[in-house]
Amino acid sequence: MTVAELRDDFFNILNKFEKPIFLQGSMSENKKYPHTFITYFIPEFDHTYYGDNDCEIKTGILEIAIYSEDVSEIDRLSEEIQKEMKINGYNYVIGGDVASDEKTHTGYMQRFSKMM
Repeated sequence: MTVAELRDDFFNILNKFEKPIFLQGSMSENKKYPHTFITYFIPEFDHTYYGDNDCEIKTGILEIAIYSEDVSEIDRLSEEIQKEMKINGYNYVIGGDVASDEKTHTGYMQRFSKMM
């Protein structure tokens, strides 16, 4: 699976939640934040090699951040996203609060992995 295929795979999952989705860091400074939105980032692919130097295992890593003016919306969405990602073969790795550029919004990041 390529990075583009991984992105398409999780876009299909995240689109079910009907929230705007942006690449992390791509929002314009002049654009007003939506009430609730999701950002994503694919920081790496992890490759495991064995004696013959052929890649045997490839793992895609995906970070999703949920931002909202409503903390209860973040809680609800993060639980629903975790369930949906698990159904689709992703493993939940870690999550935690993340700062927002806007004082009106709170953020929560989740990291997932998927064996390819």
